[in-house]
Amino acid sequence: MRIPKTLSIVAAAILLGAAGSFAQIKSPAASPYSELKQMVGVTEFTVKYSRPGVKGREVYGQLVPYGEIWRTGANAPTKIAFDSEVNFAGSPIPAGEYVLFTIPAEDVWTVIVYADTEVPSAGAYDSKQDVARVKVEAIERPNSVENFTIGFDALRDESATLFLDWDNVRVPVQITVDTTALTAASIEASLANINDWGARDYADAAEFYHSNGKDSELALEWMHKAVSMSPNAFWLQYGYAKMLAEQGNTQQALMMAKKSLKGAQAAGNAAYISRNEALLAKIR
Repeated sequence: MRIPKTLSIVAAAILLGAAGSFAQIKSPAASPYSELKQMVGVTEFTVKYSRPGVKGREVYGQLVPYGEIWRTGANAPTKIAFDSEVNFAGSPIPAGEYVLFTIPAEDVWTVIVYADTEVPSAGAYDSKQDVARVKVEAIERPNSVENFTIGFDALRDESATLFLDWDNVRVPVQITVDTTALTAASIEASLANINDWGARDYADAAEFYHSNGKDSELALEWMHKAVSMSPNAFWLQYGYAKMLAEQGNTQQALMMAKKSLKGAQAAGNAAYISRNEALLAKIR
């Protein structure tokens, strides 16, 4: 039986397509892709980059020339994103996603936050797209790092150090965020749905108001609500006792600390046993 010519063509196309799909081989990248997420206070940072290795080569000044725009890694230019405004080594930058270009040097690097996230390479760099350009002093590492590494260190509620490590060089960039204002705004926005708050919400809001001197009476009211909603939560009782003591309500603080201590002892929680004993010794 003769097969129609058109049918033969269709069959051949299907076979070729199938062969193409089977030919997609997975192989390791010379500079593996990495994605990093880090919270600094309540701000989330995301970094997407590739990690070239030293592999016995002279890195800075040779593989990565001094004085030239670098993609800060390998393959596609490195990207950094954050979901609230950030102060980047003294330069305020709105929330968003950016490319992180650098200009390496023997002593002081230039770190560039760049607006065009579709830029294909360092060769397509255009200074008009600079959002921030900061100078950062490079420091010598005590040991060599084989693969280029971006990370966060010295994490605090309102600050962190973004570092670029490779070979024997570290480039530390100081970052700050206004966590106090962001948290206050989050609480105020959430007040419209306060009836949906759980014990943890009341406790977090109370701790924030108390720590930042915003409204001590409201902080106590919220902490009391949190403890009432979770009567067996000795960790919340400890927080309430500490807050009462710091606001001068010694009798209630003693009562709540004793209750928290009893709960911690029943649970065998050594940390809260110790904390409550120290608090009781202080306020008795």
